[in-house]
Amino acid sequence: MANIWKPSLQQYVADLFKREQFTSFLDIGCGYGKDLKYFKEQFKSIPNCRFVGIDKLERAISSACENYSRDGLEFYTMDAADGLNFSEESFDIVYSMNVMECIKDKLKHIEEIYRVLKPGGQAVCCHCDWDSVIYNGENKEHIREILNKYSNWKQPWMDDADSWMGRRLWGVFNSIKIFSGEVRIFNIIETDFSERSKGWDMVKEIGYMVQAGVITKDEYDNFVCDIETASRSGEYLHVRPIYIYSGVKI
Repeated sequence: MANIWKPSLQQYVADLFKREQFTSFLDIGCGYGKDLKYFKEQFKSIPNCRFVGIDKLERAISSACENYSRDGLEFYTMDAADGLNFSEESFDIVYSMNVMECIKDKLKHIEEIYRVLKPGGQAVCCHCDWDSVIYNGENKEHIREILNKYSNWKQPWMDDADSWMGRRLWGVFNSIKIFSGEVRIFNIIETDFSERSKGWDMVKEIGYMVQAGVITKDEYDNFVCDIETASRSGEYLHVRPIYIYSGVKI
């Protein structure tokens, strides 16, 4: 069994969205546009609904435009840390995935989300708690060390990094007292280490730390070998907890 979690994370999040008076949707940090495309398909029965994605990386927006603009999605290059370049009360729903940790002034960012939401609008902010990610393997000390370095790695395009952002999500939103919300946890659980799985993709991304000089190639190769050995013996397990804050504008 490749994935022992149901439904998918995207479907779980989609089920949290308010369906009434839903005519505009903003995806902050949309990346290559896959989530936005998925949500548009889920809500295709809603007429004249506007789906907008923003990201600070031009290459991501360029790819998203090329792949999905013809599907009626809008994409703009925009750094959310500098504010959201939209008029007040522009969107019914504002969504983000793994964005909050990258922004230094998190309270200001939440205030911006509040500003662009319509009265009664909904913010759905999702974030992995990177310090809680699990891989099973033989050398637990080495696996723990590699994951610790990854979770604390501030990549060049990030203004900030916080491996505990998932568990901090509730506190950050609740402290500002402008949303009425709740927090949930969705665990991605995989037992199959195969191409395009979440665990596979994360191992590949961990490899970029070699190029960045965060870990050595030998350290990375030993980590991959351990994971692959666990996979061949049927002992592989990858768990990734996603904290989800869902709140309504007060």
